Amino acid sequence: MNIIARQINRPMTLGSATVVIGASLFLGLILGIIRTKLINDTFNHWTTGAYFGAFKLPEFIFYTLAAGALSVSFIPVLSEKLQLKSRLEAWRLTSSILNAVALLMLALCLVMIIFPEPILKYIIVPGFSEARLEITAQIMRLAAIGPFVFSIASILSSVQQAINRFLYLAIAPIFYNLAIIASIYLFKDSMGIVCLGLGAAFGGVLNLMILGFGMNRLGFRHRWIIDFRDKAFKQVFKALPFRSFDQGIIYINSIVQTRLASSLSIHAITNFENALILYSAPISLLGVALGMAAFPRFANHLARGQPSKFKKDFLEILRGIFWATIPVVVVSYVSRDLMAKIIFSRGNQEIALIFGWLCLGILFRTLYAIISRFYYAQKDTKTPLIVTLVGFGVNICLSWYLSYEFGVIGFGMATSIVAGLEIAILIYLIHIRNPNLFNITFIKRLLHIIVVSLGTVAITFLLTRFIFVQAHDSAFDSIFKIGLIFSVVGLMHFGLSYLFKVPEAYKLLGYITRQFVRIKKIFYHDRGV
Repeated sequence: MNIIARQINRPMTLGSATVVIGASLFLGLILGIIRTKLINDTFNHWTTGAYFGAFKLPEFIFYTLAAGALSVSFIPVLSEKLQLKSRLEAWRLTSSILNAVALLMLALCLVMIIFPEPILKYIIVPGFSEARLEITAQIMRLAAIGPFVFSIASILSSVQQAINRFLYLAIAPIFYNLAIIASIYLFKDSMGIVCLGLGAAFGGVLNLMILGFGMNRLGFRHRWIIDFRDKAFKQVFKALPFRSFDQGIIYINSIVQTRLASSLSIHAITNFENALILYSAPISLLGVALGMAAFPRFANHLARGQPSKFKKDFLEILRGIFWATIPVVVVSYVSRDLMAKIIFSRGNQEIALIFGWLCLGILFRTLYAIISRFYYAQKDTKTPLIVTLVGFGVNICLSWYLSYEFGVIGFGMATSIVAGLEIAILIYLIHIRNPNLFNITFIKRLLHIIVVSLGTVAITFLLTRFIFVQAHDSAFDSIFKIGLIFSVVGLMHFGLSYLFKVPEAYKLLGYITRQFVRIKKIFYHDRGV
């Protein structure tokens, strides 16, 4: 048992961290799809629209002021403290950041609890009826607890990322979905859809408790201070507005789309949110997992004065994520009807159509998770912000125009177009500042991956001639078919890559082999062999 405890608390390599976070995200996404499916099956469009609308502002506040925004600003500064100073100074900085953010979030949460109706009526869902608005406000009051709890959790998560401990932050989000699922079974009859707000609040507390356990053995001692004179404290909050604004624009865009959708049809918000859940799944599994694991590594290289290692790791990860994402995008597109069948068991063609357009953006948003961290690791939060501002303006204009022409499906079109535009601009700016970064070797290897991936695309479309969605398919039938398509395509993609000597395939095989050897050693050591 001591060996297991040491394995849990040890720092992780990039590969191990990516696998742990990816596995956790995969389980979390499965639970998220189950959660959404249960919501769709248990409640009607009238009430599910209220549920999705109620969470827009709490999510906006959390993701704008905490979450990725805070970690991007905090982790590089904390890494410098840990590398060049002492843990005592690092913990003092952590306490100051934690206390300042908690006070700010508490104030904002109280505003949402006291004034939900006018916020919803005039900003989020002006197209809702009074009765629908009242239910939305009830859910929002409970959901308002989330930003306060999750902001504290985000700081604890950032500390553990900086020290390369990923297990607890990987496990914690799972309990959030479990709490919401449990609330459906326990309180749906007595509270109706408002029970989802209660489940989200309780799930947030569980998430914080797990991350609190993760601080064990780090030697962290919280202090009730806010040191405004500390240079590191100022540095974090100086960088935070740019990243917060960048992150916030994404959710402002989501709020605008929700506002537009509230006037389209009674099912527009629910269908678009369902499609977004399917769209976010591969992005989280590939981009977010690898981005979370790679960012502390990038920051540490730069903190130690090793820019060449930073750039080398960036290029390797960029190629790897490109290689891994292409078959996922293809499988997602050809399986769009099956996926819509899973998340909405009664069948919903509009979800499938929206998701089909969103599939085009999966590759771009996954690449964004790594490319943006190239800037953040260098403490440049301004450039991604400016690019996001450009994307925001284009997205709002496209969403308004395309929704007028194509209804809620236009949101999917606009989202993918803008995702591609943002990646093109960010890569161009990297090339301008680092003209030798994307050298001929990198381009040749990327073209090598593209050529092999064309074979994967051909195999996928050939396979779907024999496996397709049928009207009588159950959710289990759809899951089986998607699993079969993904397994065959994944094996063929790996096989073609290995056959044509794509380095990423050899690296994956080497990593899997090393993990089997390590697990075998732990097993035999634990048995005293």
